Amino acid sequence: MQVNCSKLPWLLDERLIEVLNNVLLSAPENVDDGVIISFRDEKYSASEGGFHPVEIALRRDGTLLYITDFNFVGDELCKCLDFDFSLQVFQYYGMDSPIMTGREVFQLFQDNFISYHKKKVYTVSLEPW
Repeated sequence: MQVNCSKLPWLLDERLIEVLNNVLLSAPENVDDGVIISFRDEKYSASEGGFHPVEIALRRDGTLLYITDFNFVGDELCKCLDFDFSLQVFQYYGMDSPIMTGREVFQLFQDNFISYHKKKVYTVSLEPW
């Protein structure tokens, strides 16, 4: 499986595509519906902070379904940013907008995520969709 960007409303940074394709090398061959990739900072907590958990889902054909950034609101882990490419919706703390309104936020998120990944702050796991 490789990332398929053909149905996205904007281009992804090649570095993000490379990160995802490298993770997908460990995807099981028999993935029926797709995969969910989780990027977690094991030290992240409500009291200590850290790097936000990120979840990325892809269909079996590599089409990107969503990218979600979580953070703590009080003691509860909540969606902070959600780029739902399958529904064409951008969500910021539960407020829905058309996906294109999130483009600039996505660029900032993408740059930060790539930087954090380079620093090896995440534990990465992959599971079937």
